[in-house]
Order: sequence, then structure tokens, then C-alpha cells
Amino acid sequence: MNQSLYFRTLSELILAQHPDQNRVANNIIALNDGYWKSPAYFQFVSSENANQPGASWQHKKCICVESESWGDIVIDVLKEDIIGGFEFVRQADQTDCSAISLDGSIDISFQGRRVVGSLLNGRVKTGDTLLFATQSALYKRVIVGVDFMHQIGKLKAAKLVLTLFDFPKDDSDRNVQISPQIGLIIN
Repeated sequence: MNQSLYFRTLSELILAQHPDQNRVANNIIALNDGYWKSPAYFQFVSSENANQPGASWQHKKCICVESESWGDIVIDVLKEDIIGGFEFVRQADQTDCSAISLDGSIDISFQGRRVVGSLLNGRVKTGDTLLFATQSALYKRVIVGVDFMHQIGKLKAAKLVLTLFDFPKDDSDRNVQISPQIGLIIN
């Protein structure tokens, strides 16, 4: 999942709103892997046995930043300024979600953008919302079609194909590439 742009943007928000949190901002830029624990929480460190002796999760503080596009974000900072995860407060009221491993996208003339992947858990149906990242933005698009294909180009495995509403949004989005990543489906 190519998240470096989002981590850099979040790091800049922290430095602008909390100039004394330079180490936390730098640790965010260095993040690599994470996963959606819920529709509102992206986690990097397991919270199993949180704050217990020997647990990875040893909470130190929370930092809240405001983002015009993402809303309020609460960052869980662990001991030694390790980043535990991010809570997207705007999404916190969503309760039902699924995860999809996205392999990429296909742009079909007059039929819209389609993303290809494998459902990791849960379910997906038309009307659900897909959250995914590109090189330049975080997108939230309504799913208007769900298909199943056994072969797409050189891919021989069965794949789920989702048709997205309102993509591309404008000319600047027409050449957006969706790289392999874990997407979140809000049911």
C-alpha cells in the first residue's frame, strides 16, 4: 500500500499544529505497514494486552490534528514516540466494514473505473463505499457494480471487480493509478 504521501501530509499537519512534536512527525513519515482495525481506525502496533507488562502497546499520549479533507484525526502515540495508530473521527460512527486486497484498477471507456481485488473478510454490495488511496489523495467512492471474473488479462485467479461511481471526478483524476493496497469497504 503506497501511503507515504498520506504519512508525509499527516506529519506536516502535526508540525503545523503541534510544533513541539517533531519526533512524532518524523516517526509517522517512517511508517510502513498498517491495517484497518475498524472503519475509523488504522493500526500499526497490536493493542493486544494494551499497557500490560511486555505488551507492544504502551500508551503515552494522544495527539489530535485537524484536517480539512479528513476531519479530526487522533494519533495514538506509544512509549518512545512509536505510532500505534490513527483514528479518523469522522468515520467513527460507521460500524460495519469489510476489507479488500486491491490489485489495481481498470479504466473502461464509457463504463467507468473498476478496481480488481480479493475480499479479505465480510461482504460487499452495490451502494457500499470503498475507501482507497492513490499517489495524491484519499478517495471515498460508492460501489455501483459488483462482478466476479475468473481471468483478467494474465491473472488466472478468480477476482472481484467493483465498478465505482463518480470516478474519475475531474480531468486531474483521469490518469490516477490505484496501486496494490488494502481498501476498506463501508457497508
